[in-house]
Amino acid sequence: MSTEANAAQLEYWNTVAGPRWVALAGYVEKRVQKVNDLLLATDLLITDYSSIVFEYSTLRRPMLFYAFDLDEYVASRDFYVRYEEWVPGRIVRTFPELLEAIRREDFQADRIGPFVARNFDHLEGGSTDRIIDRLILSG
Repeated sequence: MSTEANAAQLEYWNTVAGPRWVALAGYVEKRVQKVNDLLLATDLLITDYSSIVFEYSTLRRPMLFYAFDLDEYVASRDFYVRYEEWVPGRIVRTFPELLEAIRREDFQADRIGPFVARNFDHLEGGSTDRIIDRLILSG
């Protein structure tokens, strides 16, 4: 997607959402090193093929996957598993679809729990206790 197309979409979205919209693309790369700190303040993650989905899924908050170039991505790089089956949320392919999913709050959030269960063994806390038990107290 061209820079002009991205700029036009951001301008449109700023008109639709007003001051509540925050576009972090570029900001994170240039000004912030710890994107995970921003996730705590994020109500809805809009991403594409980024691994940030793993960190964000642990918050159990909704996600949309804006895969406007999915066919090209699959043809050039592909995935280990089918993208459509793997992502923990709705996939949208066009900007109008993205806006409509946000307006309707149609995120397929019911996919987050199974994704987390499939990818994380221990999220209840206690990691330090497990390390102490295994490395220090067991021997």
